[in-house]
Amino acid sequence: MTVAHMSSLFYSGMFIAFLFVSSPAMADTSLAANPTLNAADFSAQRQRIEQAISKGVRYAELSKPDRANVLQALDRIGVKLAGVTDAAQLPVDQLESIKADQSYVNEALAEAERMSTLRCENRGALGSNIRSRHCETAGALRRRLREESSTGLTRLDVLRTQ
Repeated sequence: MTVAHMSSLFYSGMFIAFLFVSSPAMADTSLAANPTLNAADFSAQRQRIEQAISKGVRYAELSKPDRANVLQALDRIGVKLAGVTDAAQLPVDQLESIKADQSYVNEALAEAERMSTLRCENRGALGSNIRSRHCETAGALRRRLREESSTGLTRLDVLRTQ
């Protein structure tokens, strides 16, 4: 075995170990963690989700309409689970509706969490050794790059007309 091969095996093993260790901590607000919900379990999960949304850190890039839709989906699930000790007691159409709402909530929160990830870079002025750290969310970076690319095209159009 070469050193490069051993190194790649080591990093692969470390990544897999990280996934096993971090998965339970990252999934604390996921509705899919417990598919056989009852009203008490759901209310505890709902409370954790609402707290995470209201803090605005983990889901900072969750837009107001998406936030409202997530809360409405949680309301619908709560109404359907009210007074039920086991979700298996519900009719099939209500179970499918709950699963659809669960899926929407999980996808919306996962996307918001992905877009809320902070990206940092050290920047320095030309000719200076002083560096400053600049951080922005992935969503803000995407919006800035989109805006810069669109204004960059208009700047080129202005230069061509002169």
